[in-house]
Amino acid sequence: MVVGVEEIMEHVMDIRKQLGLRVDVRPRIVDVVYREEDDALFIIVGDRTDRVILVGPGSWVAVELKKRLGVRGLGIKALTDIQIKQTRVREAVQAIKEVSRATGIELLEERIAPIVENELKYPRQDFVRFEELDQPGVVVAYSGGVDSTASLYLCKLAGLRPVAITSAPGTWMVPKIRRRIIDRIVEELGVEHAYVSDPEYEDLLEKVLQNRTHPCGQCRKILEKVMIKEARERGVKIVIFGDLLPTGAYSVRVRNGVVFLALPAAMALTKTETEIIARKAGHPGLTFYYGCPLLHEVHRRFPGRRYASMLRVLRKVRAGILEPGQGIRYIKDILSY
Repeated sequence: MVVGVEEIMEHVMDIRKQLGLRVDVRPRIVDVVYREEDDALFIIVGDRTDRVILVGPGSWVAVELKKRLGVRGLGIKALTDIQIKQTRVREAVQAIKEVSRATGIELLEERIAPIVENELKYPRQDFVRFEELDQPGVVVAYSGGVDSTASLYLCKLAGLRPVAITSAPGTWMVPKIRRRIIDRIVEELGVEHAYVSDPEYEDLLEKVLQNRTHPCGQCRKILEKVMIKEARERGVKIVIFGDLLPTGAYSVRVRNGVVFLALPAAMALTKTETEIIARKAGHPGLTFYYGCPLLHEVHRRFPGRRYASMLRVLRKVRAGILEPGQGIRYIKDILSY
């Protein structure tokens, strides 16, 4: 597709006029990039204020613009946000290489650093691909959500021969509908997969239902313990998580001799971007269902716990990981029980 800056500008101004919106301010459009493999058009604007003009209230302008251009996907990105992304990616790449040299785990620098560094080309990007390893190179903490699915997919393409491990003590954490998604995706990707649990989850369930703790922090500690165990049993030294928040140098750390890497955070991906990648693996996409069934029960029984959950959502909005509209939908879900 060939479409120029002026053509897009004319469409935007005409759409805004038809919608009764202000047309006296013209946004600065820096570049237009079409990704043929996704049938997606990316419009790069100067700053987020320029982006507001192209998106419009309730995304009305962007929705109509997408229809007029006839593309499957439309992304409107501020150059300032891309520059922040690039800074985060460079920090993450440096940290990954430093950990690689400190631990002697060459796979980090040889295969994982290139996956992350590739994001510097955004939005012009191709996923990094290597021949598959003879043995598993990483364990992926696989919840079946879009973030961990994107991580699993990228590791598969990079030839890391990932092993997907789902920590699932019961349907109160991983419901049946999520299990069906998990089972279908690991089969389609052709990756080794296992459901595992740990006795500490039962203690956690008791504490949570007595309102003695918020489940997420304690659940994470158990999850990390489980992943270390599973990695060691397979002779793997790297565990991949789908976290989005610990960007830059904080995306990689070493615990008990095992490297933890939050791949989407290292790549400075947004929730929308992980969804796009996850769909390539066959994932149905976002539902804006926040957390697990246990967390929903906590929100219903103990409304005061909702604030901690909403704070997590707001942190992602502040970091640019979630768009404000996405954050509102998650908060509405938190408040609905």
